[in-house]
Amino acid sequence: MEPQSFYEKHVKENCKIWIADHTNEVKAMNAVSAANNMAEYMYDYLKKYKPELLCGAAQPFDYRKNLVKTECADFQIIWDVADSHKHIRLRRLPRQVTCSDQTNSESL
Repeated sequence: MEPQSFYEKHVKENCKIWIADHTNEVKAMNAVSAANNMAEYMYDYLKKYKPELLCGAAQPFDYRKNLVKTECADFQIIWDVADSHKHIRLRRLPRQVTCSDQTNSESL
């Protein structure tokens, strides 16, 4: 799937659903996961069609680091929330979230 299609079908739709019910943690997590996965789709697309735009990123992890550093510092929280739910506890630095239990509606 091309990044634009993924964005339209998953990121945009999940964000719209969450915004309509912004206290729903399940909808929030779906939106965050879709946004985080968008980076993977962009990395794959750029690697294939425009590798010069990867700024030396050899893998999606590097691409996400570059994205946070040069394009959108706020992406760090999306990455951390998604990864904390996948891995339960984050050890990588830098991070804004360490554990998945930091991302419930009471903590926000």
